[in-house]
Amino acid sequence: MGDRIGTADMTNQDLYDRITEHWLERPGITTKKMFASIGLAAANGKVFAMLCRDELVVKIPAHRVDQLEAAGTGSRFHSGPNRPMREWATVAAPDPATWQALVTEAYDLVS
Repeated sequence: MGDRIGTADMTNQDLYDRITEHWLERPGITTKKMFASIGLAAANGKVFAMLCRDELVVKIPAHRVDQLEAAGTGSRFHSGPNRPMREWATVAAPDPATWQALVTEAYDLVS
């Protein structure tokens, strides 16, 4: 996943679709429904990334979610009203390098 995907003109959906296409080329990566979204799942069936409410959502350690919040890069994902998920972060701005790095980090956590 070292190559660059996307441009600054891309929508969140476009960027997520390109990243998904790239990941689905890897052995064992599939898609799976979670939180009413279709996400990327590792060979063990665990979802590690998805697009939900037009934002990238990734499963990363809680301390990394805190770091993203502190940096203003992301926020804690809420699965419903007043239901924050400890190890899930959302990132709205469609930055290809950031999204690729976070999806890779999420995959590494669940695999």
